[in-house]
Order: sequence, then structure tokens, then C-alpha cells
Amino acid sequence: MIRRVVVRCGTICYTIVTNDVAWMLAAVHGVVLVLCIANMSPPSREFADYLDSVYANGGWSSATVYAGRPFHLHYESIALNLLTLADLPAEFVVALVATEVDALIPLPSDRYRLSYIELGLNAVFGSIQWLIIGTLFARRLRPGTRSARCVNALRNHRRIVYGTLLIFLLVGAPVLQWRSNELGFRIGYSVGPADP
Repeated sequence: MIRRVVVRCGTICYTIVTNDVAWMLAAVHGVVLVLCIANMSPPSREFADYLDSVYANGGWSSATVYAGRPFHLHYESIALNLLTLADLPAEFVVALVATEVDALIPLPSDRYRLSYIELGLNAVFGSIQWLIIGTLFARRLRPGTRSARCVNALRNHRRIVYGTLLIFLLVGAPVLQWRSNELGFRIGYSVGPADP
């Protein structure tokens, strides 16, 4: 019984890892994530330290820190809002994993360093999510349909697809980060008092 379950899980994992459509989706997800982060306000250790002091004194804030940057969903780009919405299943898994990891290995207490750990976990589990979605999508394709022909064209030109994604990443991230640094801190937030 256990052996059958392990073999079945291994087969599923092998199918997911060897699916080229799944890897294309995961690569697109990774590029979009990096570009969205580059488009956020610049990293701010001071803001993260300020939030630490606010929460330590029993207060609250409508903003937080993500990848060392001030984060408030309302003020972020549409692309980051859509990515956050699409990655919700992975983010729930990240929350569960982070809770369990924190019980075994104490995570950093300051929000600045913790935000980078959260980014890493979101990137890993988001990629796993898109690998699974890509595999399910590829398995449901019926030969001869327009979507199957499009996917086959992408498969046949995957070097061009990956090259284009790499160019978007190498050119887009520095340009967006430069623009972000020029605009500076642009997140509105409110801070509430400590409970009496």
C-alpha cells in the first residue's frame, strides 16, 4: 500500500517535472514576479524597522514589507495585484509552511529579513503551482485543436521563448528598478494606535 502511494507520487512528480509546457508557465511566472518586484518602491530598511517598532508597541499598519520593499496592495501595479491573486493557493501553502518552519527553526524577528524569506518561499511554491497548472493544461489538450497547435508551436520554438523571457528579465528589471528608485517611496499607509 505505502509502496504504491510512493510510486504513484513519484510518477506524478516525474510527469510534472518533465513537462515542457509546465516549465514555460513557471518561467513566465518567475519573470513576471521579478519584474513586479522591480516595479515596487525601492527597498527600505528604515520602513521595515519602523513597522517592527509599531507592532512591538501594539499598533498596526495597513502596509507591510515584501522583498524589503514597502507593500500595500492598493498602491501596487495591476500586474502585481493579478499575480498576487493568481498565486493565492501557493501563498496559503507558504503561510502553513512558514508556521511549521518557525516552530522548528526560529525565523528572523525583523520584518526586513523575513520579507526576503517570504519572497523565496512564494517564488518556490508559486513555481510549483504553475508547474502543476501547466501539466494539467498540457494533459487536457486535444490533438488537432487550435490550442494544441499553439502549444506545439511554442514547444518547437522554446529556445526563442526562453530567450525572449531572458531578454525581458535582463532589460526590464533594471529599467523598472531605476524608475522605481526615481519615483521613491509612493505607498500610502495608515498607522493605528496601540490598544488601550
